[in-house]
Amino acid sequence: MQDLGTNPKFLIDEFPLFKEEHIVSAARFPLVVDKEIRGQLVVGYRQHHEFSSRELRLLSSLAEKSSIALANAQLYDNLLSRERDLEALSGARVKAQEEERRRIAREIHDSLGQILTAIKFNVEILEDGANFQNPEDLQRIADIKGLLDSSMAEAREISYNLMPSVLVDFGLVPALQLLCEQFSNRNNLKVNFHTSGVDSRLDPIVEVGLYRIAQEALNNIAKHAEATEVNAQLIGDDRTLRLTIDDDGKGFRVRSFELYRNDRHGMGLVSMRERAISFNGSFALDSRPGKGTEIIVEVPMIRKEAHG
Repeated sequence: MQDLGTNPKFLIDEFPLFKEEHIVSAARFPLVVDKEIRGQLVVGYRQHHEFSSRELRLLSSLAEKSSIALANAQLYDNLLSRERDLEALSGARVKAQEEERRRIAREIHDSLGQILTAIKFNVEILEDGANFQNPEDLQRIADIKGLLDSSMAEAREISYNLMPSVLVDFGLVPALQLLCEQFSNRNNLKVNFHTSGVDSRLDPIVEVGLYRIAQEALNNIAKHAEATEVNAQLIGDDRTLRLTIDDDGKGFRVRSFELYRNDRHGMGLVSMRERAISFNGSFALDSRPGKGTEIIVEVPMIRKEAHG
């Protein structure tokens, strides 16, 4: 456009700012993304200016680069949107898994547990009422009772691992304390547990999620760390809840893709990260060969009363 408004292809009414700024010469270049015009690059002068071929090539190149920047911004926005969708799906999947665990644990405890108890009761009635003369028959009865006792203990263990009753009844702090004690006894490791600022029940989703993260972290330590001492902390304030678990084991070199690997160790890290993200938290991993490993999970402080 030269001399303000003389070019019918460059309608001055589209650029009211030109009148305010007294622009008399201008050039414009479309910003094209996916074959659609998404914007314009406009260059103006307050005096008569003849755009040279070199200026036009330079401005055209700048417009192309701006179009690429717009396309990249759109791709990045789409990526963020998809990540949010995946996080929402991941959170829904984790919640569904825990509901299924709770249901199965209840079925095992109530239904299977009662059936085994009834069988043992009837075996004891049979034992008391029958006149067994053969020592082998007596031994078979004793073996059956022993198998029933083992089956009942195994059912209780499976039910507890699926959904610990202490977590449901008393909350996260007692559940973590018991988890650390059991882990210490089972693996002959020193486990130090410390908590502060968590004096009431939390949202059930947060309690279960943090318990599962601690459970997975301790399992990883038992399998891979070769540690002699573990520290677990649960610290809360008005806004944030932080779970930290570290060990003095052999550690490993953390790579940028470590949280997305498909081996058993990597899948455990993926599971912990997914759980943290599922309730708007963050997951951090720090490890070096010979220097142990530390995981830090931070989530919003959501108390049970907030959900009624």
